[in-house]
Amino acid sequence: QYALELQKARFHAQNMRQAMQESISGLAGNADDIFAQATMSPQDYDRWSLENDRSSAQADLKKQRVGVEQDIMTSDVYSTDDERYEALLEAHKEYRDGMAALDVKYTEDSKALAKQQELDQLNLWSGVLGQAQNTFAQLTQSAKNSAGEQSATYKTMFAMQQAFSVASSLTAAWTAYAQAFADPSAMTLPQKIAGGATVLAALMPAVTTIS
Repeated sequence: QYALELQKARFHAQNMRQAMQESISGLAGNADDIFAQATMSPQDYDRWSLENDRSSAQADLKKQRVGVEQDIMTSDVYSTDDERYEALLEAHKEYRDGMAALDVKYTEDSKALAKQQELDQLNLWSGVLGQAQNTFAQLTQSAKNSAGEQSATYKTMFAMQQAFSVASSLTAAWTAYAQAFADPSAMTLPQKIAGGATVLAALMPAVTTIS
């Protein structure tokens, strides 16, 4: 009994020191987050946040494991050392299972974030190309009105308008593909057919322009 009480006192002192360290780390963590937001691009910050959340979850799980192990070591419900050892093994197994689950979640979240960032980039380029296409359409019309369809200026403007039209359509088609087939393993055949139709519809302006 005396040995258990002594062990409890040691664990209590360790936990007090750990709590102080965690308080200091918490302040530093807030500073790290502010610095990351100020110095990273939004895409890099999102990836950093995901990794940081994973590390925090792992630290919490480790802290929980230590607490469980301390409870087992100081509990008087175990009649033999073998029973206590079996309980420690079970606690460690639960800890490893929890860490594995965190790894799986991190992998899934990373893939989802990468797909979302790809879609955001595609949407950005689609907007830029769409604006450029509209601008050259206006310039082409102005050149036609002022110099005629046979002028070099009109032909140049018209070629540029077609180029931006094709680029815009291709970007829209790739965006449609990325959205429709974001998770091919979770799609039924009708969903795949519908996704293909969406991609084809986005490609039609480019096909029309080329033909």
